[in-house]
Amino acid sequence: MDTDLAMKRLYDRFGGNGSTADAIHDAVSEGILSRLLAPGRRLGEERLAALFSVSRTPVREALMRLESESLVSRNRRSGLVVADVSAEQILEVYAIREALDGLAARQAANFHSPVDIAALERINDQMAHAADEGAWARMATLNVEFHTALARASRNELLQRFIDQVHQAVRRFSRTTFAEPGRAEHAIDEHRAIIDALRVQDPDAAEAAARRHMHNALSVRMTMTLDQTAEA
Repeated sequence: MDTDLAMKRLYDRFGGNGSTADAIHDAVSEGILSRLLAPGRRLGEERLAALFSVSRTPVREALMRLESESLVSRNRRSGLVVADVSAEQILEVYAIREALDGLAARQAANFHSPVDIAALERINDQMAHAADEGAWARMATLNVEFHTALARASRNELLQRFIDQVHQAVRRFSRTTFAEPGRAEHAIDEHRAIIDALRVQDPDAAEAAARRHMHNALSVRMTMTLDQTAEA
């Protein structure tokens, strides 16, 4: 699909969510998070205003918000562009993921229901089927579902919101770690270790398993990032 047409559709989708600036912000944000707008792409006020048939004022307001959220950065030659994700930002995201998922697993060990365990097992089984088929994008989607279900089992609504925000940040990463040899199988086994700890209501084991899982994912992610840097 043509990028401009896709962006117009995003703008229309978010049009009823608030002000014009809100709709522009949400559309461009989704375009960046979904990688419809690639890192380095120029985001000119005049062009965006023409694309969305609005004045430059709400575009400017939306871009300022996106810059404050580190989704957009200033380039001396090109002006405002879609920001790339640095190795430092990846480390920051995974540090937060490890802490939040560890806490979610600990609380879920105390507060989960049989329905939660069944949901986690079902999602992990679906991930195993996707791994057998080499459907890495499907695995990545199911993985978000697994960690969302784990957060839900914690019965902590604020923690769930924080984890949802982190999942949005992960969407900016260029490739899924599941495409790396062996990572899909290891991740499924690590999920099973979390589920096993929840089932016996062992908070320490659940937190340790969740943190270990995220630490291993970070190791793979950083190897991928370094390899990409070396190839550039």
